[in-house]
Amino acid sequence: MARLFVLLSLLEEANSLDLYNSRRQAQQIRAMRLFNRNKDYVNVYRLSEELINQLEEDIKFFIKKPQRRHRGLSVRIKLLCTLSFLASGSYQRIIGQNINTFLSQPSASRCICEVVETLNHPTIISKYIKFPQNAEERLALKERFYEKFKIPGVIGCVDGTFVTIVRPTENEERYYCRKGNHARKPTKWSVVASR
Repeated sequence: MARLFVLLSLLEEANSLDLYNSRRQAQQIRAMRLFNRNKDYVNVYRLSEELINQLEEDIKFFIKKPQRRHRGLSVRIKLLCTLSFLASGSYQRIIGQNINTFLSQPSASRCICEVVETLNHPTIISKYIKFPQNAEERLALKERFYEKFKIPGVIGCVDGTFVTIVRPTENEERYYCRKGNHARKPTKWSVVASR
């Protein structure tokens, strides 16, 4: 009987040690600097490293601090997770391919909700989303757009992607997309900056 107790104690200790090591490894992986070039940031997150750093500074005051754990996810990890999702539209890319976030799907979902809610804060919106307020600004944008893309009369663009969702219980037909599943289409407005 004592032998069985000792074996169970050893197994519990080994299990807790493995759990501790895997959590520590996850923290170390998250802290690694994986990208050395700005091009890598743009390919994965669709933003430059400089813009990511600036956005991190802007949102860090709105992101809640972890309550239950001493070392929760950093603001940067939450932001990178969200940007990766918004760039690709896929949880699997965040979880499987992007080692920098190293998150489970429930954690990724919580990060995305929290950061998107923060990005919708009026302070953040007013800093990053600006629409031309008068005829002069609209004319300058039209000229800049024409110079760059040779398309006349355009002051901005709309971009979006389908994000697969669980079948809704109400108004199911509204969310059925051409790809044969249920999805929402988040939209991104882009205005060419007048310089």
